[in-house]
Amino acid sequence: MLLVTGLIMGSLRPHLFTEGWYVLSLALFLIGLAFGPLVLSPKSKPIKKLLNEYQGKNIPVAYDQLSRKLFFYENIENFLFLLIIVLMISKPF
Repeated sequence: MLLVTGLIMGSLRPHLFTEGWYVLSLALFLIGLAFGPLVLSPKSKPIKKLLNEYQGKNIPVAYDQLSRKLFFYENIENFLFLLIIVLMISKPF
């Protein structure tokens, strides 16, 4: 929905496609959308499998290692979306 409204905004004001902040925001948004199925999903599948197969009461040691990798990429994605918000508010260029 955000992408569609952003493109509609651009079609109403075509000069936005010449603005650096607008084009960069759209590109970062597409990268952020691709992050889910291409990066986050493959990183979360081993964690889900580990937790489904684990029978003990304590958290498995492997979970900590796998979750750190997943959280690293989640933080990158969160930073991308924060950067998009800053670009949309400040319109620096």
